Amino acid sequence: MAAKKRKNNEGTVALLIIMGLMIGGLMLYNNDLGIFVFLSILPTVTALFNGSDVWKMHRTLTVALLNFTGIIPYIKMAFTDIYTFESVAWQPVTFLIIWGLAGFGYMLLYVAPHVATYIIQSNNNRKVSSLVKQRQSLAEEWGNEVLVEKQVEEKPQFITPKRSR
Repeated sequence: MAAKKRKNNEGTVALLIIMGLMIGGLMLYNNDLGIFVFLSILPTVTALFNGSDVWKMHRTLTVALLNFTGIIPYIKMAFTDIYTFESVAWQPVTFLIIWGLAGFGYMLLYVAPHVATYIIQSNNNRKVSSLVKQRQSLAEEWGNEVLVEKQVEEKPQFITPKRSR
């Protein structure tokens, strides 16, 4: 248990070191750019410290990738001389876009399992209805004797999954 906890913390520490080096490098280039990126990745840092289960890094990665997708165009503007970075980066719409994409990452985390469940259930229902139609066509072709269900003496013993804590 302690080894698993330590392994999870090692990933957190590694990600924090990478983000710190990235922000530090950007601050060496432009102090405002480093502060801008630090404020922009706050949803990623929140996802990093939120929860302690085995899916923590997957959640963090989902939020971080969408968060960085919103940051990249503004970092590109800092390295080109088309716009002044200060005039573009400190607009409220800028943070709305960046944090909105991170929010979309959080939404994916909570909506995607429900969508996947719906798709799997609809596919299973379609397969069951196809089997019922095949059964009816067999009954029409061979008679109702093929529909007689045999009584099973023993119930099959299924393996029950262990719940993780």
